[in-house]
Amino acid sequence: MKYDSLVWNKKTDDEIYMMWVKQGKNPDQIYKRWIRLGKSDEETSRLFLRHNLQPDQLYGILERQGKSMESIYKLWEKLNLGDRRIYNLWVSGKPKKADNEIYRVWYDANVTKNDIRKLLRDAACD
Repeated sequence: MKYDSLVWNKKTDDEIYMMWVKQGKNPDQIYKRWIRLGKSDEETSRLFLRHNLQPDQLYGILERQGKSMESIYKLWEKLNLGDRRIYNLWVSGKPKKADNEIYRVWYDANVTKNDIRKLLRDAACD
């Protein structure tokens, strides 16, 4: 069924999302569909989180869509998912790409230097 006809028949985004899940569509396919239909990354991400997609799964989807660290971080902030959580996703299993690139992303997003140092120090203690 076409998206326009679903909307015309008063189906909500949540109902459409669940219909696609029941049809066996994976999260990456569903994400691409929403974006193609004109939904923003934020709207699509909020919908996924409402349906119990975990933040690390959302991060994986965004990464596979070719999103930059900067754009993922900006979205992460809008979704209130937390700096430490994204730091741990950036670093886990990766060579020490991490601190310099992550520092730059946070700095570009106007996180203060002291806050960045505290986040890096706290994450190192985990």
